[in-house]
Amino acid sequence: MKYTIPLVLTIALLIGCGPEKIEEVDKNEPVDNFVIHTVDKVNMPFIVKHTGTHCSPCGTWGWDMFEEFTTQFKDEAVFMASYAYGKNYIIDEVTDYSTYCDIKGFPTFTVNNESMLSDARANQSVNVQQEKDLTVAHATKFINGDVLANTAVIYKIEGDDLIIKYKTQAFSDLNGADLRTAIYVNENKVVGHQSGYPTPSLASHKHVMRASMDGKLWGRTVGALGTNEVNEGDAVIPISSEWNRDNLEVIAVIYNKTGSEYKVVNASVGALISE
Repeated sequence: MKYTIPLVLTIALLIGCGPEKIEEVDKNEPVDNFVIHTVDKVNMPFIVKHTGTHCSPCGTWGWDMFEEFTTQFKDEAVFMASYAYGKNYIIDEVTDYSTYCDIKGFPTFTVNNESMLSDARANQSVNVQQEKDLTVAHATKFINGDVLANTAVIYKIEGDDLIIKYKTQAFSDLNGADLRTAIYVNENKVVGHQSGYPTPSLASHKHVMRASMDGKLWGRTVGALGTNEVNEGDAVIPISSEWNRDNLEVIAVIYNKTGSEYKVVNASVGALISE
């Protein structure tokens, strides 16, 4: 026996099988690009020059060594100049950092908060080559080590403020850790006095530490993170009228607090986002 479908039902079925209506998207609507998508799984050592504008060795062999490190480890390390001697560029965080690292002579280079001191320091002298070799060896070892965690940072300038977003992610199980995420603002190419430099009043100081998130050297408490867990945050840091905003850089350092020690887990350089 043959069965026939009524014409009205046939038309209804055909209409129901038609293409879905697609809502039109306003192509003129602005897209938010101030978003962190991924955290790079890479190690970058935190290389700091503890220095001062009225320290003659800081403007001679210390100056040259810092130049060499920034060239050799370009895009592979995070740099900062911590001015704790003399009159210029000194802030509370720098003074606290110098005290924590037990800096007794300038310049002193640290890699991940560990001083790279030659044997000659015990006799109030310096073996420049040995200290250079120690710095290179420690930085290289860290670059090639296991990546435990990292922080991605983006920032933009709005008016007289740095608007910052960060995301810290663990790549290993850090449930037993007491992590902190610190954000620092550096200024590059700060022209000013430097004893020992060939033209003392025209020295171009690199990676000068200017400020920190919340005014805290050790950053914000993250606590423990399991594998692939993340901690996100944002911050606003005012831009001083004394700074050249075209030469600012935002960096991040992850610390693991163990007792009274702050061990560097990783460091990173932020990305400036243009609207």
